[in-house]
Formats: sequence, C-alpha cells, structure tokens
Amino acid sequence: MADHRVGAFLDGGECGRDVGRVAGRRCRGPRCRQGCRAREELGARVHDIEAVELRTHPLVLELTGKRSQRTGLEGKFSVYHSAACALLRGDGAPTAYTDEVVNLPELVALRDRVTAVADPACHEASVDIAVTFADGNRVTKHVERAIGSRERPLSDAEIEHKFCVQSGLVIGDAAAARLLDLAWRLETLADSGEVARMAMAG
Repeated sequence: MADHRVGAFLDGGECGRDVGRVAGRRCRGPRCRQGCRAREELGARVHDIEAVELRTHPLVLELTGKRSQRTGLEGKFSVYHSAACALLRGDGAPTAYTDEVVNLPELVALRDRVTAVADPACHEASVDIAVTFADGNRVTKHVERAIGSRERPLSDAEIEHKFCVQSGLVIGDAAAARLLDLAWRLETLADSGEVARMAMAG
C-alpha cells in the first residue's frame, strides 16, 4: 500500500468514493493535469532541496517505513519514496512505483534526504511536511487529509485524471477515453453491462 498522505502535498491522494459521480466530461488523457500545486510552486527549486522532514502517525512508518528500495513493489511500501517522487516528479500514480522510477539516480538522491518522525499526536491520515533548501529557506505544509478522502473529495476533473492515468497504463489512452465517456453516461445506458464489456475489450 503506497502512502498517499505525502502525495496529497502535491495534489495526489486517493480516489475515495467519488467515482460514482456523472458529469458528462471527456478524458484528456493521462498526461493532462501533470504536476501538482506543490510541484508547481517549487518549480526549479525542487533541485535545490537539501532535506525533507515528515511528521506523521506511527502507523504510517510501521506500514510504509521501508528505507531502501530496489523494486517498484518495495517503493509502494516506502513513505520516503512517495515523498521524493511526489516532490521531484509530481507523481503519486502507479507510474511512480515502477522498477525504473524507483532506481532513477535523481530520485534516489532526493529520497536519501527524506527523514520521517513518528508522532502519536498526528492523526493517521495527516502529515506535516517541511522542505529545506540549500540556501536555508524552509517551506512547511500540513496535510490534514489526503485529496480523495471523504473530507477532501476529488473534483470531476481530478476523477477523470486519476482514471485516465491508471486505466491508460492497462488498456491504452484511447480505450481509457472511450471507457470514461461511457462510464459518465452510466445512468442513461439501457444496459450497464456495456461498461464491463468495453473494459474487457480494452
């Protein structure tokens, strides 16, 4: 299980229960809305990061406290990898947890600068993030809840983006776009099985 609290720092997070909404919008592909607020705010300064400090609930480190990773699967169990990938690439999707990405030299270098402290006073779904730059400047962020949680539901556009990113990896961008369009029209379909058949066809 990848830790999505740090992903929320850059507008990542989990999809939660929002996937049932219908808005009649079309997919803009997995590359739409790339990046995130935090990544955009940091800009080129992301390459000047000296240290990243996380303060979160002990359960987070118990489940995702793997310090070193060699495979994408191991990356999913590392809050350190999630934080580094989120800051450097603006990515908290499955594309962040591949063998190739986990071993990128620039990502490994930033990951080694990430530290995490367990604080029982933190809520299980919250995290405090502090980024220190080489010039000594410091940026802090408190994430109360991940985007996509019940408290911070995804917008329709964010649902589309997440769907396209994850489905496109499996069935391709074009098929994901068609499937999304059909899913948004689910309530008007005479046969809801059309969605399942299209998903299986890819």
